[in-house]
Amino acid sequence: MVWCRHRILLLTLLVPILKKRVLQMYKLPELTWQNTFNSPFKVYDFQPNDRFSYYKKEANSTFYEEEWYQNKILTRRNSPGGDSIYYTIEHRKLSRRGLAFSQNPNPGPFTLAPPVIQDLIITEHTNPELYKLTNEFSPGSPFFQSANRAQVNVAIKKQTRYHQREVFKFTDYSYTAGSWQNCGSNFGYTPDVERYVSYGAGLGKVYDFSIDSWPMLTWDSLQAYVKGSETYGTWVDFTQIMGTDKEIKPVPFSAYPNPFTEELSLRFDAAFKAGTTTISIQNTLGQEVFSQRLNAIPNQETKLNLPHLAKGLYVVQVTQHGKVYTSRLVKE
Repeated sequence: MVWCRHRILLLTLLVPILKKRVLQMYKLPELTWQNTFNSPFKVYDFQPNDRFSYYKKEANSTFYEEEWYQNKILTRRNSPGGDSIYYTIEHRKLSRRGLAFSQNPNPGPFTLAPPVIQDLIITEHTNPELYKLTNEFSPGSPFFQSANRAQVNVAIKKQTRYHQREVFKFTDYSYTAGSWQNCGSNFGYTPDVERYVSYGAGLGKVYDFSIDSWPMLTWDSLQAYVKGSETYGTWVDFTQIMGTDKEIKPVPFSAYPNPFTEELSLRFDAAFKAGTTTISIQNTLGQEVFSQRLNAIPNQETKLNLPHLAKGLYVVQVTQHGKVYTSRLVKE
């Protein structure tokens, strides 16, 4: 009942904004440039050591899921013909999942995934909507794979918060079948399914919001970046996110002394099940600096010798039977 009231209130607030409307869509020549050059190569113009930090959240009446993820550009290589760019990226992710706030205000435990090396290939066909002028549209939705929807470029402008970098904004609209061939086509949009996406020059995707009639809401936005001497937002390490959260539940093990110097002791509580357990220690960059598999026994102490670790903040991650528990450590 609580969620029903929340949903009614949400839709009441959204309907005046997203209610059925008729729009006239047509091309508008850009005032800033003689020709459009907002191509994928401009949007995905990265350099080694560029770093990007994002926050993503999905929520409906049953659950919510939060995700903090960061990408670091390791290498860049242009194809001989100049028609492709090849990137190697280090991807790191911290996430947690819980019941809807109306049912349970406490979030679930954090899961810190190990770093993953990924490849990204950019060609002239990556995000072809980037070639559109303002108000220009493409029939068929790349977002929802729907024949009666179209993606419309609603704005191309420079934004101060991204150091005057160009930002290309797109919205997904519904349209009357057969009308898209004509300049000045009729479009409409309703609160059933909507999506708003923005790309930044040299930044990739910077914003993505969608809502459907269930409703399922999804946010995905760029929170901070570092490109050479240019910075935006406040860069936050995953350990800081975990450390500032006040709802972390007690973990079924203890790690001591904390701070430690060279030797660290682990003791598993009586509630911890005996069996094969993986111990992983990560630094503030999310890099795994120690890993060991052992047979965990409740109320028994296990010692780890870690003289090779540099002084600083670490996260110890204990994984058993698909469950992940984390705790923060300091080495002096």
